[in-house]
Amino acid sequence: MDVSEWKRSKEVNDSYQKLYSDVEMLETIIDMAFPSLSMENEEEFSDMYIYTASVYDIILNPNHPSIEILKKPLELWFKRFKVFIEFNLLSNLICYLKFKSIQNLINNLEHTQ
Repeated sequence: MDVSEWKRSKEVNDSYQKLYSDVEMLETIIDMAFPSLSMENEEEFSDMYIYTASVYDIILNPNHPSIEILKKPLELWFKRFKVFIEFNLLSNLICYLKFKSIQNLINNLEHTQ
């Protein structure tokens, strides 16, 4: 089996999809790969999280032709994931704030009746 066939296999595709849907799985990989990494330094942890996601994506992505990790693609993937993660964090914050605002509005309406 060559690399492109392997990347198209169901098992690899399932693992690749988990990168975008299963945060705990990626955190488990980070814990195993970097056991001395502490969550106390948020920036360092964030960079290692993004680095790990980038490597994971390059290796398992069926649209990336090889499993070789080269500096230039890794830098591009790192930047892409940094934007992706920051966007998701911002989106989650906005959703949370909307939820709290609606919740406060409902509470205020209940108290005025």
